[in-house]
Amino acid sequence: MTTESPSPIWDPLHPAFRADPYPWYESLRTHDPVHRVDDYTVVLTRHEDVLSTLRGVEFALDI
Repeated sequence: MTTESPSPIWDPLHPAFRADPYPWYESLRTHDPVHRVDDYTVVLTRHEDVLSTLRGVEFALDI
């Protein structure tokens, strides 16, 4: 995994990711901080984005 990659790929099962995930996270934060994996999965890599998502009413459960 090179950190210069313009379009990082989220692959937590890749052997290089499992050996050292930090370069992958840095590349995502730099190039694609809100990374859409598929139609249902999004990887957020910035603290502020995670907080906004968790605190947002759009994601609250209607119980």
